[in-house]
Amino acid sequence: MEKTGIHLEKYCLLKEIGRGGCATVYLAVDERLGQKWAVKKIEKSQAGEVREWEILKKLNYPAFPRIVDVLSQGDTLYLVMEYVEGKNLQEEYKMGIRLSEETLLELGLCLCGALEYLHACSPPVIYRDLKPSNIIHCPDGSFRIVDFGAAALFRGGAREDRERWGTKGFCAPEQMQGKCCAQSDIYSMGKTLAYLGGDTVSRKFQRILNRCTRQDPGKRYASARETKNRIEKLLREKRQNHRLRRISILVLAGGVLAGIVYGIFEQAERRQYVYWMNQARSAAALGGSHEAEVRRYYETAIRFAPENDSGFLELLSYYGKEGETQRGISVVKEIMAVYAQNSKAYGDVWEEIGFLYLGGNPAEEGFCTSDEKAADAFSHAADAGIAMAGKWRRTAELISGADDPEEEELLKENLNEMEQETERLPEQARIRRMLILAQIYRRLDGNTGGEEMEQAVRILEHAQSMASDSGDRETFRNVRLQLAQMYYACGLQKQDSGMMKRAMQNYEMLIQEEGIERQERQILLKLAYGYRVMEDWEAAAAWYRKIIELYPEEPEGYSGYGWMLLLNGDAEQAEEICRAGEAAADVDGDINFLRLKERLEVMNE
Repeated sequence: MEKTGIHLEKYCLLKEIGRGGCATVYLAVDERLGQKWAVKKIEKSQAGEVREWEILKKLNYPAFPRIVDVLSQGDTLYLVMEYVEGKNLQEEYKMGIRLSEETLLELGLCLCGALEYLHACSPPVIYRDLKPSNIIHCPDGSFRIVDFGAAALFRGGAREDRERWGTKGFCAPEQMQGKCCAQSDIYSMGKTLAYLGGDTVSRKFQRILNRCTRQDPGKRYASARETKNRIEKLLREKRQNHRLRRISILVLAGGVLAGIVYGIFEQAERRQYVYWMNQARSAAALGGSHEAEVRRYYETAIRFAPENDSGFLELLSYYGKEGETQRGISVVKEIMAVYAQNSKAYGDVWEEIGFLYLGGNPAEEGFCTSDEKAADAFSHAADAGIAMAGKWRRTAELISGADDPEEEELLKENLNEMEQETERLPEQARIRRMLILAQIYRRLDGNTGGEEMEQAVRILEHAQSMASDSGDRETFRNVRLQLAQMYYACGLQKQDSGMMKRAMQNYEMLIQEEGIERQERQILLKLAYGYRVMEDWEAAAAWYRKIIELYPEEPEGYSGYGWMLLLNGDAEQAEEICRAGEAAADVDGDINFLRLKERLEVMNE
């Protein structure tokens, strides 16, 4: 492929793949890893009031491309983003490609889910330019939304804009007057679907589109979620009717014809699997309150392709991120029991369950490991033909007997062998196993901060380097979280200020990341206590105040800050913090807060 001659650090721009407004998009390649990326070139003077990358970098949703880098050269900015393969829907329309009504409904659900996510951000994000040319139809049948150049932050009421954003024929009437709100995006979505469907859509679908595109924003659907519910109901009706027709056709068909018809139906089943997997991923990105929806979508996808492990693994990952690892294991086992005909099924799923029981879940520190349950899960994985599962089972068995010197030596030999084995694995699988090995070394160390902890740190630092090069933001964040936890534990146990300083640096970078909401409070508490251990009282106080600001109903911020002040001789301010905690937080069950209060009362007698 001919190159443009433009080099940006490790990226080489191969060719121009898009142009519009004030930006040019190039296909680029990471010259070290060979991975393809899309690079958007923007003049700084045209970057806009709210910069596109400032919105994109905070988004974590399957329908949007990830942004991995922002580079600056003189007056030009380059946004390095995930490369999304496929044609945009405007290109397909011009080529004469028309989407069936069922596919249009699937597209509608995808767009509704994406808008629901954007509008639920804090502050909400209004996309402002939804149209066919900004929607990519991917080879797997899914849809992705690109180009956030017109997106804006919404802070209540109708947003007033000095400039007119949107595309004529798709943008809402109020946008043409310089105003926009969440219903403006719903209007654009309705216009997009109506344009793609033309005169072929059913009456029921047309009624939904008419409601989306009413002139008065107050007469449209109140939210993307409400719109999604209406579209989903219509899609279920259509699929039920299709299912009945399929049964009728198979009954009437015979012999070779039945085989041909069955093959067509099998292709449709695969398409349904891809669709419901995408729906599940989109619902999962919305967070814990959508658990029932996430589970239903994954179960529906699994029903269309029960032999595929991916649905089970993603469902397990979803529960892990939500801090519900044990519930996730139970749910996945329950679904596997419905489809598994014998023990030689779902090897990768059993292996992942074994890893969770063996190494725990760094994102959920309360999850209890179990060597016995790990060994049982690895047995199932070995029965299903997973190559290294037998060795992992042996590792779990040896950990149980690690108090015996002979068993401990065997375990160390086993771990060295496992580490060497991981070097032959693909990058993501290798990183995953390195995290497990690090957790095992941490468990073996106990509370000594000795050789095993140093081994864990070494493995994690190597994993972090690999994750950084991979460009996978989520993997890098997970590795950094585990490494920060390891530095923190090492700093406390060995009283090593260097390790504690590294922990603080990593936690401070993590706290700025998206996707750590469930770990945020624990990270803040560790930042406050870590700086307290380092006797950086000013930094510790700043983090304690941040905890109280963000979590006023939780007692830990008040008790930690109060004790620090008291031990540093400022009893008066400690009393102030204590009174504030009593007024705002649920302190009855917090032993540290109650002891602080008791100590202050004794001092005042």
